[in-house]
Amino acid sequence: VVLCCGDLTALGRVAGLAARLQPAPSPLSRELSTFMRYVSFWALGLGFFVARLQPTVTASLTLTAQNMVKKHCLVKNLDAIEALGACTTICSDKTGTLTENKMSVQHIITDLLICGALCSNASAMAGGSIIGDASESAILGFIFKYDNPIAIRTNYPKIAEIPFNSVNKYQVSVHLDTTSSRYFVVMKGAPECIIQRCSTIALDNKNVRSAIERVREAGVRVMMVTGDHPATARAIALDVGIATTAKCHVVSKQTADIILMDDNFATIVTGIEEGRKIFDNLKKSVCYILISNVPEILPVFMFILFSIPLPLGVMTILCVDLGTDMWPAVSLAYEGAESDVMARPPRTSEPLVSTKMIALVYGHLGLIEFAAGMRRWDNEAISDVQDSFGQEWTYAARKEVERASQAAYFVAVVIMQMTNGLICKTRYNSLFHVGMKNKLLNIGLAFEFVLTLALCYVP
Repeated sequence: VVLCCGDLTALGRVAGLAARLQPAPSPLSRELSTFMRYVSFWALGLGFFVARLQPTVTASLTLTAQNMVKKHCLVKNLDAIEALGACTTICSDKTGTLTENKMSVQHIITDLLICGALCSNASAMAGGSIIGDASESAILGFIFKYDNPIAIRTNYPKIAEIPFNSVNKYQVSVHLDTTSSRYFVVMKGAPECIIQRCSTIALDNKNVRSAIERVREAGVRVMMVTGDHPATARAIALDVGIATTAKCHVVSKQTADIILMDDNFATIVTGIEEGRKIFDNLKKSVCYILISNVPEILPVFMFILFSIPLPLGVMTILCVDLGTDMWPAVSLAYEGAESDVMARPPRTSEPLVSTKMIALVYGHLGLIEFAAGMRRWDNEAISDVQDSFGQEWTYAARKEVERASQAAYFVAVVIMQMTNGLICKTRYNSLFHVGMKNKLLNIGLAFEFVLTLALCYVP
């Protein structure tokens, strides 16, 4: 008598139970799976930060270096541009930089012959010979060629005198001017004694005073350094070495980071302003670049976690990264300086990518852009992409719908990036105050729009 057959038998039930058992993954499979998840996590994480960053930074620094050449500042080391903007102290030599490096006659002493005749104990004899100290006799003999020292002494009689001695090393005499009844003092002696009692003058370079005032407003100290020791040069040029074209040795020019082509101290101030401006503009470019990473990376996470189709394909991501975003990101380097760029103190610990920027990019603007893309990708208002008759779609039809959805997501991301480009134009001032003066950015936004239309509609 047959009671059961097939899967209903005892052997069949055992076979069925055995078939339903899922074999446990081997240790090697578990290790490989863990490693792949780890690598995928870090690969996607890195994609949030490094995409397009390096070419944008390099292009921005290069454009700034070209702009500084027009302002007579030759940049040999691109990194020195931003470092100059962050400097806190300028150590400068005096001669030729803070002054004109020119000797000038400030006063012309027309009565020098009178002083030489009066402040002298040498005397002339009737025969024309001169008796006295050798130096005083030489001075008196020189005066005889142009004037009469005897008549000079008659017109300016001596009232009092401090004779020359080895301690004081000078001679002073007081005389009366018979024409005006006024007294005056004449003095001669060793150079070091006379120079101590003389006033000096150092002609300031024409633009130095205003330049120093500007850097002080920017929180930068200016220090005058004297000394020719090599250790001094190494110490003061640890961050940025600056040389001039006129008086610097060829070795100094070869090792310098920046060369002042007009030998003007004010050019350093221009370099500081350019350095601060490029740091601000780099923050704008980086912010603009990082925003589009959110709508590019989050769909990949959702594809991995929830197995939903990718709203943005590989080609459309490349179109954003290498096409629509590149020109606007670079053109932000042409933005003008903020109104308070030289009123702020030097940045000491402010990073290029700060926590505030990360929160703004990934917690606010990026999520808005991602939501806008998803809204266009999964749009229930588009009813013609569904088969009302329940008919099974062909592969070509399904791919066409996928491409249309990705195109909608792509267009939404590009439009949001154009808006973010305007947001990133200024860090502090209103967009209405700054205006649309950056022609390259305007052209870049127009190019971004035209390229988007071409990628969507040109076969």
